Amino acid sequence: MHNHGGCRGPGTRKLYGPPVRTNYRLIVKNLTSRCSWQDLKDYMREAGEVTYADVHKQNRNEGIVELATYPDMENAWRKLDGTEIYGCKM
Repeated sequence: MHNHGGCRGPGTRKLYGPPVRTNYRLIVKNLTSRCSWQDLKDYMREAGEVTYADVHKQNRNEGIVELATYPDMENAWRKLDGTEIYGCKM
């Protein structure tokens, strides 16, 4: 049996589920207005499993990223602190 039209059959699974909130949170400052939550989430995945990301909600040019574990959070902070996204140093 073939699956046509993009419908998910019972044998398929989603790559990512819904966002999961954790206590392993980083505040990312100095984001450009061009940076979306998806851009930030994809960028932070270089350092660990990102469960949630949002940008420009609480404060302009600021984002929040939540990671699955404390070691993921620590790795993201050490590896990505001071790096650039869209030409802006985080």
